[in-house]
Amino acid sequence: MLAPHDRQVILHALRPPGGYRLDRAIATTYTLDLVALLLAPLAFSLFDAAADREKSLDSLALIRAVREHSSRISVFCQAEGIACPARYPLLAQYLEGSIVPVKAPNDAGVFHVKLWVLRFVADGAPVRYRVLVPSRNLTFDRSWDTLLVLDGTLADRQRAFARNHPLADFVAALPSLALTPPNARVVNDCVELAEELRRVDFELPEGFDELAFFPLGYGGRQRDPFDERMERLLVISPFVSSARLRSLSEGVRAMLVSRLEWLVRLPASTLGGFSEGVFVLDEAATPDEDEDSEDEVTLALPERPPPHGLHAKVYVADAGWDAHVWTGSANATDAAFGQNVELLVKLTGRKSKVGIERMLDEGNPASLRALLRAYTATDADNTTPEPIDPELDRAARVLATLCWRAAVRAASDGLERYSVTLSAAGASSATAADVVAWPITLPRGRARAWDGGPLTFDDCSLEALTPFFALHVTVAGDDSRSTTLVVQAELDGAPEHRGQRLLQNLFHDPRRLVQFLELMLSTDPLRHLTEEHEAGERSIRNGQHGGSEPPLFELLMRALARNPYQLDQMKTLLDEIRGTSGDHPLLDQEFDRIWQPIWQAHVERRGRV
Repeated sequence: MLAPHDRQVILHALRPPGGYRLDRAIATTYTLDLVALLLAPLAFSLFDAAADREKSLDSLALIRAVREHSSRISVFCQAEGIACPARYPLLAQYLEGSIVPVKAPNDAGVFHVKLWVLRFVADGAPVRYRVLVPSRNLTFDRSWDTLLVLDGTLADRQRAFARNHPLADFVAALPSLALTPPNARVVNDCVELAEELRRVDFELPEGFDELAFFPLGYGGRQRDPFDERMERLLVISPFVSSARLRSLSEGVRAMLVSRLEWLVRLPASTLGGFSEGVFVLDEAATPDEDEDSEDEVTLALPERPPPHGLHAKVYVADAGWDAHVWTGSANATDAAFGQNVELLVKLTGRKSKVGIERMLDEGNPASLRALLRAYTATDADNTTPEPIDPELDRAARVLATLCWRAAVRAASDGLERYSVTLSAAGASSATAADVVAWPITLPRGRARAWDGGPLTFDDCSLEALTPFFALHVTVAGDDSRSTTLVVQAELDGAPEHRGQRLLQNLFHDPRRLVQFLELMLSTDPLRHLTEEHEAGERSIRNGQHGGSEPPLFELLMRALARNPYQLDQMKTLLDEIRGTSGDHPLLDQEFDRIWQPIWQAHVERRGRV
């Protein structure tokens, strides 16, 4: 599960099964990187394999993927968990209706669940579901993590599978955790996917015979995930608390794997309860970057360092002939099991196949055991505990859970400039921290101090209008005690032609637009991207450009004959680019001489059907 040569990449796990396409997706995360979220549609479109050739946030593959899938994705994240991007991606505008900030019912807890629920469809085939339970957030973090993949088919039956009810109930409850009511599309997706999840026949991973879901921290009384007889226990958790560890290790032979900076906080009596040892990751065992899978792709805008640090949460218990494995989001802390919203999945199988010994796999150089070294008193003497600042965390959480509003007003001089006024009802006494704020589309230099009252940003371009605002929070006047978070405001008064301007910026010259239209019409988009890439290289070397795909006219004729739905998609795109004027310099008379007769033929044929 943690073996360095057997890591799975989240983009790979998001790919639809052969012949299928994504219908809808629901994701949950504690922290969220907007750029990382933009990459998910690449996998849904099977374009992630081409990402290493198009390392930019305006690549044709990414534009097509985000346009196609943004209205099918719903992402629930902890209110203060949205990270401020170093560079604002224009395509994030498509995601504005997909991101739902939430909070835990317990004010002392956080929404910490990591989950993907994917619904796939194919013509003439049964609906397929995939549930991903990662320990990683939707970020570019490179820690050691785990990923559970559960595939299943929607069964043709009226009765539900009892084991699926806890997961389905959790998905149905997600909108109730939102700071403000989500839009109707998000709510409907949660309701409909939850109902179908009850009838999904999941295929168990190899070696396991039983499956159970344990959502924690919402909806009243819940079952204890560890209500099992145990003889031996392995706990893998980066964050730990003394009381929870004592509870887990009581009466069993136990082994603990955690982070140095958290182990040093624990009293010797707590660690002494782990009779089979306390361990940390051995940094010397971390593989070099060139040992990673060649297929691992992140459209690597940030540099990708080697995996570093432990982030996986796994519990393995041996009991007689059987073994139980719990994996998911819950650390071995009091907060995880008493305050937070979390999810654990329990898998049960034969100890000989999935027990602790098989997990450790002594003697195998690619095993988990090969990555570990014993925690020693020397470590405790030489390690500084990770700083915890409750006052800063509390200030950030209070600010994130306010109901923010951004009111847009056009300039009175008729120029396409705007003022944006940011406000939050009842915020004047929300926190004693020092706060500066700015739209994440603007540079940090445009930040303004916020005292709880309305804050106006003048002279903003249309492209700068956004519901996302960065807040830099400082407590006690000490900049070392500061953090930056992003809040999502309700955007009022934004011009309706924002979408048109976005497309105009993305397709800034006619040739680029034609390339995108050809990509939309291609029968093999991935091959088309490859040929475009190779043609570009030939153009650089030889001063020419080419590729085996037919030109736009032939692609349009082929779509008319074989796949007229593609023409409807193209008409929607062209109307967005043209806007209310019905005209745009990128779509000139020469283009219309090709397009209009084909579109008219499509309309007439559709009228005769």
